[in-house]
Amino acid sequence: MPWSNSRPRSRRYGAEHRAARAEHMTALRHAGEGTCAEPVCLYRSRTITPDMRLHLSHDPTGRIVLGLSHARCNTTEASKRARALQATTSTTPQQSPLRW
Repeated sequence: MPWSNSRPRSRRYGAEHRAARAEHMTALRHAGEGTCAEPVCLYRSRTITPDMRLHLSHDPTGRIVLGLSHARCNTTEASKRARALQATTSTTPQQSPLRW
């Protein structure tokens, strides 16, 4: 099922998250550029700049902030982790006999 914006956002993205992101963005603006914080970067260059679409990346537990990363790198990592979790928690559906 695709993600929906109709539900309230997770508390993980509350004031504390926004403050941490703002702090990292301020540091990035001051430096002019930085490095994608995701362990696997999908771009040829890991360089990030303030004018790019950026996300605040966390470790797999969601508790430790890694830093800013390309939005694409962050969402790809999260979706791979979510798919792996689905694969380990889902059961194989039983085949039902055809009914005509």
